[in-house]
Amino acid sequence: MQLGLQKALALGITRALVTCDETNIGSKKVIEYNGGQFENAVYIEGSSVKKLRYWIDIA
Repeated sequence: MQLGLQKALALGITRALVTCDETNIGSKKVIEYNGGQFENAVYIEGSSVKKLRYWIDIA
């Protein structure tokens, strides 16, 4: 994730929305470790699992 965020910054992106399934604890931890700030959890049509939405300020 850190490499992806560095590449995004090089492209001029300063804020990224990152999502993961609520059941994916590993991804949740990686997102939070990289500065992810929880916004909300939403249901996606056709899925019984909520998507967790996080914003990361890159710059």
